[in-house]
Amino acid sequence: MDNVTVDKRIRVYPNQKPWMTKEVQSLLRIRNTTFRSGDGAQYSAARANLKRGIRKAKTAYKKEIEDHFTSNNIRQVWQGVQHITSCRPSNLTAADGDASLAEELNLFFARFEVKSPEAATSHPPALSSHILTVEEHETVVTRTSSVSNRLAVMAAAAASNNSTQPIDTAESEAVSMTN
Repeated sequence: MDNVTVDKRIRVYPNQKPWMTKEVQSLLRIRNTTFRSGDGAQYSAARANLKRGIRKAKTAYKKEIEDHFTSNNIRQVWQGVQHITSCRPSNLTAADGDASLAEELNLFFARFEVKSPEAATSHPPALSSHILTVEEHETVVTRTSSVSNRLAVMAAAAASNNSTQPIDTAESEAVSMTN
């Protein structure tokens, strides 16, 4: 068996980020080996390289996700939305020929139907029997016009006097007319 296949061990981390590329993994290994070697200067340089690599990988991944939204492919757009919102479509499918589920749904929605014989046989009255008439009420029109005339007179008097004191008689009449 050893001469036909090759045994290879691969470490799988449980919370692998989507921006983690092979380049970032190699930079991570370099950083870990320099840490174990004990050389502070090499470790500092490897750590800086790792930070740069992570930043570069994250921006590349961000651009890849944003490209889903700018493409004309609707499938890619929805994949981008699902990835950002962490929402996956459910795999629920209706079973073919499952009569019990259909019957259960029918019983549920049948509760909302109205079963009165009057509703089915009653017809609305003919349109000719409903005649609308519009009448003008003179008292309302004359009252509002007299109030607006008095308010206009009051405003003109206040402007001509240039006083900050309101005219008591005109104001009291206008208030009594509105009430």
